[in-house]
Amino acid sequence: ADTLACRQSRGSCSFMPCSAPLVDIGTCRGGKL
Repeated sequence: ADTLACRQSRGSCSFMPCSAPLVDIGTCRGGKL
């Protein structure tokens, strides 16, 4: 559900893990801001 949370946060996953393919979303880098 990390991918859904990532999209819900508009890519602003500061404390939410992002999947490898979603690391390029918004400010998601390495799973953390």
